Amino acid sequence: MFMQIFSTAATAAAATTTTTTTTTTVTNTTTTAAATTATTATPATATTATIATAVTAATAGTAAATVAIAATSTTTISTTTTTTTTTTTTTTTTTTTTTTTTTTTTLLLLLLLLLLLLLLLLLLLLLLLLLLLLLLLLLLLLLLLLLLQILLLLLLLLLLLLLLLLLLLLLLLLLLLLLLLLILMLLLMLLLLLLQLLLLLQHLLLLLLLLLLLLLLLLMLLLLLLLLLLLILMLLLMLLLLLLQLLLLLQQLLLLPLLLLLLMLLLLMLLLLLLLLLLQLLLLLQQLLILLLLLPLLLILLLLLLLLLLLMLL
Repeated sequence: MFMQIFSTAATAAAATTTTTTTTTTVTNTTTTAAATTATTATPATATTATIATAVTAATAGTAAATVAIAATSTTTISTTTTTTTTTTTTTTTTTTTTTTTTTTTTLLLLLLLLLLLLLLLLLLLLLLLLLLLLLLLLLLLLLLLLLLQILLLLLLLLLLLLLLLLLLLLLLLLLLLLLLLLILMLLLMLLLLLLQLLLLLQHLLLLLLLLLLLLLLLLMLLLLLLLLLLLILMLLLMLLLLLLQLLLLLQQLLLLPLLLLLLMLLLLMLLLLLLLLLLQLLLLLQQLLILLLLLPLLLILLLLLLLLLLLMLL
């Protein structure tokens, strides 16, 4: 559009220059015509005057005729000069009118083009504003989706923590039950020992009961280990599911740094959970060691009782 405006302005300037050159050429032609008429008129009169004076010496009647001819010739030349001047004036007036009309039309065209350009610029600004509003709406939607997904992940983590707490409570309850059972078993053992002191014939039954008790304890320990293994597997599966969801989020939204931070936090949580599990395993191992230490003591007691019985029999 700017190139079209410059081209129209250049054409308008060219039109004005052509009109001015035409006016100058016409004025030059009028001056040359006047000069030629002046030069031709003076020698003609001079020659006719000399001829008249020469002829008057010869004859008087012929001289009067020549003077009349010279007078008629000069009048015809003067009439031609007047006609040429009138034509030049008419041409100059026509050129001035054409220049004024061309300049006014070019100015109007330029004003119209400028108005059209302003309208186009306003339309472009409105379109840009609409595009910016659409982009802002899209960004807000993406942020809302991210917040929703983060909230879902937090809810999943809370659920996992609640499950872990429940499992820990169950384990503690089982341990308490086991301790109670052990205490009861010890009491039973004491009672049985007393009964052995009273009844020497029941030692075989006591041994069988002890073996059964030991087997029960071993089975309970195995069950605890199996429960711990199942818990570890469940945690690993849940962590794998969370990692897969995080990878899908990474592919969709291309938010690598935030997701990497989340993964690091999850890994730290896993490490903490693993440390807690290791501590629990250590506690279980301590309890097993204590039980293993108690078993030889029981065996020693049994041996002592057998010795006492033998001594009594003797």
